[in-house]
Amino acid sequence: MKHHLGLTIDTNLLKEIEELRGREKRSTFIEHLILLGLKTYKTENRSIIENQKAHCLSNDVSRTA
Repeated sequence: MKHHLGLTIDTNLLKEIEELRGREKRSTFIEHLILLGLKTYKTENRSIIENQKAHCLSNDVSRTA
């Protein structure tokens, strides 16, 4: 299932996306870029993400006790 998302971006960023995407649909290309960015972010910030998950789990346990 896909969801519609409104997004405001810098003019120069849009121009760069337009130059790179070629004949690809804009939404498909931007979705691809976001997936690449998320993968990179998760790889580079693995310890931060694990700490956030641990913190969320400890909050869930304290709420149910």
